[in-house]
Amino acid sequence: MIRTALYDPDENAITVGGREQIETWQRGVDSILWLDLEGENHDEEQAVFHAFDVHPLAVQDALRSRHPPKLEEFDDFLFMLLRGLDATTTNIDFGVIQLALFVGDRFLITRHAEPSTSVNHTWDNLSMEQMRTGPGSLVCRIANRLQRRYVEILLALEPRLDEIEQEMFQQPNDRQLAELTSY
Repeated sequence: MIRTALYDPDENAITVGGREQIETWQRGVDSILWLDLEGENHDEEQAVFHAFDVHPLAVQDALRSRHPPKLEEFDDFLFMLLRGLDATTTNIDFGVIQLALFVGDRFLITRHAEPSTSVNHTWDNLSMEQMRTGPGSLVCRIANRLQRRYVEILLALEPRLDEIEQEMFQQPNDRQLAELTSY
């Protein structure tokens, strides 16, 4: 899926669409584009990355199924790889997805092979002010949502860790240690 949100400051409007908006964005001098790639086929992704002149090494890292988180600066954009929780994660038995972000002065490209709750939440709550502020603002919102999901899971685990601690003081056993180690 390719979806785009194009902000036109002259019209003070956001237009939601697909790949066709890249050309409109290229003709504008002040417009801002957020392009989200989710589970798109290899050829389509390559065409998008080519249109934005994304460095091949950044593309290579973004397309890997696993890569350590990173931040790398290129001439025309900043490349970030984040590890987000997958859309089905609700507890400590979590799954992860790789989220690639290409951040330019006037564009943001997000790429993920599977649905990203953090990207979708930001997309669904996209406002004129966020687009007007620029791609960096969108990245901050996505990253904030991503880390907030981790924190929620950790905070939900905290009461159980307190219980294990109390049990270990009263009557320690191997089961408690195994459970604690698994967390």
